[in-house]
Amino acid sequence: MRVRENYKFDFKPFSPKSKEVINVHLNHIFDEYDGIIAIGAVRSSKTFSIAIGQVFYVCATADNTLNLWGGVSKEAIQENYVNVTISILRSLGLRVRQVKNIVIVKVPKNHKWFKPCVNRFEIKGGDTKRSHGTIQGRTYYTIFIDEVLKVERSYYDMARSRLTYKTSKQFYTGNPEGPGHWVKKDIVDRAEELKLYHTIFVLDDNWSLAEEVKERYKRMFTGVFYQRMILSKWVAAEGIIFDIPEENKINVDEIPQWGELYLSLDYGTSNALNAGLYQTIDRTDYKKAKIYKIDEYSYSGRERQKFLTNSEYIEEIEKFLEKYDLTFEDLNAVIIDPSALAFKTELQRAGAIVIDAINDVENGILVTQTFIKRRQLMFSTLCKKTFEEAENYVWDEKATEKGEDKPIKKGDHAMDETRYMIATLFLKDFQSGLLVSGGVNG
Repeated sequence: MRVRENYKFDFKPFSPKSKEVINVHLNHIFDEYDGIIAIGAVRSSKTFSIAIGQVFYVCATADNTLNLWGGVSKEAIQENYVNVTISILRSLGLRVRQVKNIVIVKVPKNHKWFKPCVNRFEIKGGDTKRSHGTIQGRTYYTIFIDEVLKVERSYYDMARSRLTYKTSKQFYTGNPEGPGHWVKKDIVDRAEELKLYHTIFVLDDNWSLAEEVKERYKRMFTGVFYQRMILSKWVAAEGIIFDIPEENKINVDEIPQWGELYLSLDYGTSNALNAGLYQTIDRTDYKKAKIYKIDEYSYSGRERQKFLTNSEYIEEIEKFLEKYDLTFEDLNAVIIDPSALAFKTELQRAGAIVIDAINDVENGILVTQTFIKRRQLMFSTLCKKTFEEAENYVWDEKATEKGEDKPIKKGDHAMDETRYMIATLFLKDFQSGLLVSGGVNG
């Protein structure tokens, strides 16, 4: 993927925190440290600052080296910081080109800051159990891992082991999670022992954000995610996950009679099947979108002591849709967990357009909470199963102790299909908005 050659980065004033990180090659932070770990709020400029700081350090101290640009996946790395970093470097007079997953940075003669040199930066994702194998055997001069809390531990360990130069350095960024997370216990809490310079970024450290934009981000988050993403605190996920206020509950006849119709399914043969019927307005703009949960259908073979076949489930859902003079062909799509392969086939035979649900639990919960808080997700009073489950849909304390954010898997089918609906239609645009709206990603 190539960035437009004629792109000029619109520089904004840098905060003292950003300057400190960007100019690590000048301010002697590395005289006593082997690297930096910058943890903090979303959109606080930490990723941008660390990415540029790493490149500046390499250009100032090395020639003909290989360096790591790491993160969750190649796609996330490219979107989170590679594109904007390339644009910034070109605007500063460096010659940069990307060939597949290698970015080559060349300092030309007579550059105002650096001596001529050529260094390479390799893009490698670290979100799978086998990711560490993709960097095994490499020799890196420096490594940068964005969203270090989201990568596999084995990938982090392998990346560190690839640093074999005397002046090799490490660069890490991330948003806080639970205090039991391995990054908190094994990196942040041991930063001095590991000779890592630990710095905390807050929203005000991004001087490119207007005050109204900062306020918008503050309104986007609630509960544990507000404390982590806005206040930069390591706090445990506990208590109720989805608090549905009374103002988000309306009578079914108050729902507008236009928009797109969707059915979202949480499917199980031995567990309950839950279906939610939704209407969306302005779906293509996540900031303006309005989603109404019209009604729901639930069937538990375990409770009724009678398990249904897939074809019988189809018949039951068709009866549910008939209440609203609808068939599968009237729906824009049916959203369902991609693992339900046989049931997806039955739905397609019945005339449904099927979309694989995005089952990213943590981020799905985050975007769904945001839509509830902003009153973009409304529920008709017919959704009694949803309201009942919401009161008992809580964080799993045992998972929290391990540093993981997971809901207790009990009585969660209506809330899971609600999460599927919002995440599948809006998560990608929501995350892109966090990255690019109002300034540089952090």
